[in-house]
Amino acid sequence: MKTIAEVFDENIDVKIDRSHMKDFVKFASGIYTRDDDHIQFMASNVIGLHDVKFHASDTNYFWDNILEVDKVDLDREFYFPATMVRRKWEITGSMINHGLVYLIHLILKSKLADKDIEYYVKEVLMLLQYKMLTSKLFRDYKFGANRELVLAVFDELPGHFLIKQVDSWREYFKLRAKRMWDADGSGKHKNMMKMLRDYNHDQTILNVIAGVANNMNTMFKAYNKIFHAMHETGGGITLSSPISINKEGVETTNDILTGFSRYIMVLDSKIGIADEFLNEQLMEVLVKKTTARINKIRSLLEFISENYGSDKYPEVELMVKNGAVFAFTEIFNSDISIENISDVADLLLGKMSSRRNGNIEFDAFEKYSRRVLKRSIGRDKHGISAVNIAVVYMVIWTLRSDKG
Repeated sequence: MKTIAEVFDENIDVKIDRSHMKDFVKFASGIYTRDDDHIQFMASNVIGLHDVKFHASDTNYFWDNILEVDKVDLDREFYFPATMVRRKWEITGSMINHGLVYLIHLILKSKLADKDIEYYVKEVLMLLQYKMLTSKLFRDYKFGANRELVLAVFDELPGHFLIKQVDSWREYFKLRAKRMWDADGSGKHKNMMKMLRDYNHDQTILNVIAGVANNMNTMFKAYNKIFHAMHETGGGITLSSPISINKEGVETTNDILTGFSRYIMVLDSKIGIADEFLNEQLMEVLVKKTTARINKIRSLLEFISENYGSDKYPEVELMVKNGAVFAFTEIFNSDISIENISDVADLLLGKMSSRRNGNIEFDAFEKYSRRVLKRSIGRDKHGISAVNIAVVYMVIWTLRSDKG
């Protein structure tokens, strides 16, 4: 088994200089200013009001242009049993989190001037925090929240949380980055910079990554507790939730015709990012439509996300693409007005249960889904229902994820 340092050292050979620093700062700034939502989020201090996320394209750019490494090759060597890192660990199993921390290690060992090292490390720490927080926002507040409720929840958040003491998330990230840089061994972060410069013990690296997330996690749990306590109407996703996603709203199948290819591309580009693709609340809503058990649906979707595009299980991608093409085509060919989750789910589940043969995409979907079922949850009486729900889930998730 290799150490984390060995895997990165063997695969990455990038020159850290002022040009590299400027490229990273430009990259990070582009994320923070991607659109009005991202700009407003960084200038605000609330949760759930703005649609912000760390995109798959951001991850790809980081690996290709910042660390200059083939992500696929690195992924193959990075996870257990190659190293002690487990893919399913939420924070310390994230390869992008490790990549950002390894970049800090490289900066600390570089020949940059001291002031540039400090500046560059703080910039990376800001982006690391941003990535961690927006992943949580995407998971728990992906569909937004009422403005009045968001502001009321923020008012109730205990004053000892740092976000209550600063004017914006930008200032929050900046202040925490400064504290992590200044840590001298006696404070909460211990001597974080020494640990990252040495980079010689796997558990220490995991602890550092977890430590960056811990403060935000505590704050986020407190916020969620208040939010759900105040959300007396039981909002969030329900069977009558609207499916409109663009600013103009997706209301008819004419919108789907013009965006058909885009929806397939959205699904293809994001399905493998588990913390974006898997949404427990949407699963809970859809499971009410069949006899399938939610644990079966969850296991199936997790398997699909983890193995989509892999050489080991090519049937996963074939199942997804054929199922998606079939489902979007059925929606387009119907006269349904896309108003809520229940209507779309009923349409697709009805089409799948009545379809026998003669449709190329559906026949291929059935063929490959049997293989995926066997690999993921085995021969199970809830298997067919779980697969059908998985297709409905993917379609509704894609409609809600696309920003047009």
